[in-house]
Amino acid sequence: MNDAAYGCMVDVDLLAVARAAVRVNMPYSAMQYLEMWLENHHGGKITSLSSLDNDNIVSTLRDILVEAYSFDSDGDGIYGVNDGRTVKSQLLKYNREDQYANALPLYDISLQFSNQHVLDRDGTASSNTTQLVGGMLASLQSLGYNHLLDGYLQSLDHKRQPTNRSSGLAASQALEHKYKLAWKRMQWEAVLPTILMPQDIWSKLKAGSKTSATDVFSHQQMLFQGLRAVAHGDFRSLQRVTSKAKEQIIQSVQLSLHSFESTKDSYSALVYLQGIHEIEELADFMRKSSPVVDSPILSTVTPTGLKTYSSSLDGALVTSRQKSLTTMPLLERWQRRHGQIKDDFDKAESLLGLEEVLLQVSKATDEAQVLTKLYLDLASLSRKAGRIAVAYRALMKLEQLDERGSLNIYDKMQWQIQKAKLLWKQQEARSAIWTGKKLCSELTAYLDGSSMTGSEATSLQLLHVKVLTITGKWIASLRSESSQVILEDFFQKATNIINGIATEAVSERARDTSKAHFALAEFMAAMYQQVSTRVASREWLAGKKVVNARFEELQELTTLKEHMQNENRAHIHALNKEVKHDVNERSKVEASVDQFLIGALCSYGKGLSLSSQAELDMVFRVLSLWFTNQRKADINRVVIEEVIDMVSSYKFVPLSYQIISRISSSSDTGTFQIALHKLVMKMSVQHPHHTLIQLIALKNSGDVEGKGALQFRTNVGDAKAEGAKVYLAELMKTEQRELLESLDSMANAYVQLALFDTSEYHGQKKKIPLSKVTIFETNSGRSGTAPFDQYLRARTRRGGSTVMPAVLTSHISPEADMDYSNVVRTYSFEPHFSITDSGIHRPKIIYCHGSDGESYKQLVKGHDDTRQDLVIEQVFDTMNQFLMEEKATRKRKLRLRTYRVVPLSPIAGVLEWVENTTPWGSYLVSRTSKKLSAHERYHPHEWKHTECRQYLKNAPEKLPAFLEIQANFTPVFHHFFLERFPDAAVWYHRRLAYVQSTAVTSIVGYILGIGDRHSQNILIHEGTGELVHIDFGVVFDQGMALYTPETVPFRLTRDMVDGMGVSGVDGVFSRCCEVTLQLLRKKSASVVTILEVFVHDPLYRWTLSPLKALRIQEGEEEQDRTKPSVRSRSSSRSNSSKRATGTGNTNETQPADEMHAEPGSADAAARALIRVKQKLEGYEDPNGSALSIEGQVKHLLSVAQDPHNLCKLFPGWAPWL
Repeated sequence: MNDAAYGCMVDVDLLAVARAAVRVNMPYSAMQYLEMWLENHHGGKITSLSSLDNDNIVSTLRDILVEAYSFDSDGDGIYGVNDGRTVKSQLLKYNREDQYANALPLYDISLQFSNQHVLDRDGTASSNTTQLVGGMLASLQSLGYNHLLDGYLQSLDHKRQPTNRSSGLAASQALEHKYKLAWKRMQWEAVLPTILMPQDIWSKLKAGSKTSATDVFSHQQMLFQGLRAVAHGDFRSLQRVTSKAKEQIIQSVQLSLHSFESTKDSYSALVYLQGIHEIEELADFMRKSSPVVDSPILSTVTPTGLKTYSSSLDGALVTSRQKSLTTMPLLERWQRRHGQIKDDFDKAESLLGLEEVLLQVSKATDEAQVLTKLYLDLASLSRKAGRIAVAYRALMKLEQLDERGSLNIYDKMQWQIQKAKLLWKQQEARSAIWTGKKLCSELTAYLDGSSMTGSEATSLQLLHVKVLTITGKWIASLRSESSQVILEDFFQKATNIINGIATEAVSERARDTSKAHFALAEFMAAMYQQVSTRVASREWLAGKKVVNARFEELQELTTLKEHMQNENRAHIHALNKEVKHDVNERSKVEASVDQFLIGALCSYGKGLSLSSQAELDMVFRVLSLWFTNQRKADINRVVIEEVIDMVSSYKFVPLSYQIISRISSSSDTGTFQIALHKLVMKMSVQHPHHTLIQLIALKNSGDVEGKGALQFRTNVGDAKAEGAKVYLAELMKTEQRELLESLDSMANAYVQLALFDTSEYHGQKKKIPLSKVTIFETNSGRSGTAPFDQYLRARTRRGGSTVMPAVLTSHISPEADMDYSNVVRTYSFEPHFSITDSGIHRPKIIYCHGSDGESYKQLVKGHDDTRQDLVIEQVFDTMNQFLMEEKATRKRKLRLRTYRVVPLSPIAGVLEWVENTTPWGSYLVSRTSKKLSAHERYHPHEWKHTECRQYLKNAPEKLPAFLEIQANFTPVFHHFFLERFPDAAVWYHRRLAYVQSTAVTSIVGYILGIGDRHSQNILIHEGTGELVHIDFGVVFDQGMALYTPETVPFRLTRDMVDGMGVSGVDGVFSRCCEVTLQLLRKKSASVVTILEVFVHDPLYRWTLSPLKALRIQEGEEEQDRTKPSVRSRSSSRSNSSKRATGTGNTNETQPADEMHAEPGSADAAARALIRVKQKLEGYEDPNGSALSIEGQVKHLLSVAQDPHNLCKLFPGWAPWL
């Protein structure tokens, strides 16, 4: 065992320490001690529990880990140790996933076969049975089966009724549920007084004295007492109850406040405190609204714990409150807080249930109104959480209110909508659609026959729009009606209603109205795709030939002599009718292609113009449809009138690079360039910091000399550079002139710095003065030179900070109001710069000082094309939006770490330096003058990294050689987290972040076909533990075209797995892979649409030339020979520049001027999209069927770890790490 990783070791039983740690609520320490024990006994050879051959040890370890992971209610780690083969493990899984309906029968059967009674003779329960009883009670409550829960509690009472609170845990759990049922039903005398609260505690509470910390805390009991006091107007007792409740809640979580390890109960405690606070808020509200002063004679306390009340005073109090109290403001205040717990249904439902009782006991004048709002919210929330019984209870409560005449027409329709949605949730599609249609008819009839006007009428109209949209989507998904019916009777009808509503009202309800337009747009876009595919099919083309042949036959018949025509009159007549019918039908279908396309674009435009959100996926769809049909004049006209003129330009800014790349000065594209010009100019004027630099970069593609620039112009022509110059000349006449001049000069300076020859400084550690870099003025019409630092400083003096460009690598969000007054501007530069330690074209490292006082570290790269990195980073940003939108991925905080990439020309660019990172491979195998590598420190007598590479390279048989390397090279990456994060809780969460980021980058990288994932192209963040991927020169499965083809979907080598802990790829990693893949499948249409926009970018190069493929792997070979310096944070030309910057194409291993644009790039793009679609559908085996999400993840993990695949990889990839 390596003592260095754990500090000073003592001779103790580490498993016993792990068990003790769990008992004292230190789960993360328990995991550490358990892994220490494993390393002590098995070295670093154990990748998961399943690889151990001792069943007893496995069982012991699994029990400790299950207990430890039970402290983390949201974590996936437990799935790595819970095998699911026993009833107990199945129950654990179901409770973890809130699958209480599946858990219920298992609890029932387990209790039936339990060897002991529920309660032993002395009134206590056995440990196993107590857990089963508690689980049964919790399941019944969570499912909302209150009647069954009540019956089960009564059955427990009949078996043995305890007489005090020390009668066992089972009795205690039962009492909690009794209290909750009692206060929910407002049955204040339902629970026996002797167990309402033990006599000693009640006496202390009545007297206002303190209870000890050892007194048992019962939250439901406290809620019962508090609500009971409110119901009877006993505010003095309420004050004592709430005070004591808060004191005991704090005492119950005192340990959590002293350690990050024991936070299990902290969240629940906060929810408890919020509940107590809401009781106090209502009581305060009632006191302020009531003229009757709270009096000590309102209630008295009996020795048994019961209160008696003066009925006359109660009546007076209630009556006054009925006249004056309104609680809608209070409910709205409560609902604003619900956003904090919306993803935890059990906590949210508990608060909603409490609020329901509070509103009922308040006897407010607006009781029905506020309860209606609450029940609608509860129905929606419980439906989304899959708690069907809770949702039905809320709907039945609404039905009761309706029977009493308490619901207005709007609330009544809302109730029916929730009912229809619940039916759809239960997969009762026919009933849901029938209910939706019935609602549509009722709303139509009511609105037609009503004289209602103003906001009430508008609300009903928008509700009608909502019902039509939802029902239309349901019918469309089932295809149970013709497309014409769906289009006209639902989607178009909904948008027609919107068009008839006042603009102000539509804007106020933008979310609902935009959804209706988007629904119509999506349907028409789907119809466009369907019909366009049909008219391009072989069958359609064959049918066209048949129609043409029959038309020719008809023409021949009509040229016959009259007597022959008379003889064939019947045939000619029939043939003429058939030809006319076929021609008309085909013409209608072919004409509908553009009709659906125009309708989709118009609806997308209206939806985008109404929505206050960015709606990036909708913008992608618009651009995809537009770019695909850019040669159609009618389409370009519609885009100008319905999209560009109507939609806020900030929504297009994230895709400005793809839009600007289509600029041309030629006129052969007609109206497309007119539309494009309007959009680009609008974005450039309104969002200059995002778009001007891209126009300058495109213009620079025509100015830069050299073979690389010549290749670029040969690939895309000079028209784009000329077109960009026309745009810039036009922008010089706008208010952006001064900013544009400054930005153009800065870009020119950066490009010349990027191309500055530093060969004379190679091998030197000294920094280079920026004054050595002479900038030639080329963009302002003036001639002359100046040093880099003076050149920019002079412009700052002339123009001041207001016209200086923003810091190029700063993150600037597109602003809807176009206000960029707070943008961080370039202020100055550090007077010296450095260069990376290795590489052919040494990138420069500079510091840019911003107007905010911060220093921005940047990497300036010359003779390198950074545009492909930019495109992949854009895809990552879009994926991050998807990850934030989905509950499962948002809860796990899954994300892709990104960095800024700013291309300035085809051979120069500026990149954001990813701070506080180190190359993953450098930690493992790179030695510095001050420190050995991790492998050398922890396993000094094993093979060295260079020996492994040479051994695999020279071996004639790769598999035996690779297996021998593995036997002599032990994984050590788990030490990274022990070294950096000694605190157990921090260690656990940083490792968790590592595993989660590895999972999401693996799956997204697999879908995008990102290759060349050698050990220097992956960074590890030393603060968070997350991975940062760089160098995206090999994408969309181009790795298969390398000189040595790549055989794995992503990097999942032994050291990668070693950092994941004892569970390996089981548990967190697998689950995060599954939820990420599930999200991408769910968003498959959006993902494909996004990639369509990217892969058809005319500036994008798709194919790998043989020379380029060879140079990529030659670069990796060079990286293995070069030891990067930790101090300078540089790597070889395809790693150090990349690592430090967070980028650097693996294509950078070959200069851009040696890359050849090849014909057939459109075919390559089409193949890339087809493969992406296949991956999203689960097709891994060309001869097999589509895999499930779980099956596909298992397949990918198996392929990625298979030694038969790893041994075939290029040795520079280092598959043994």
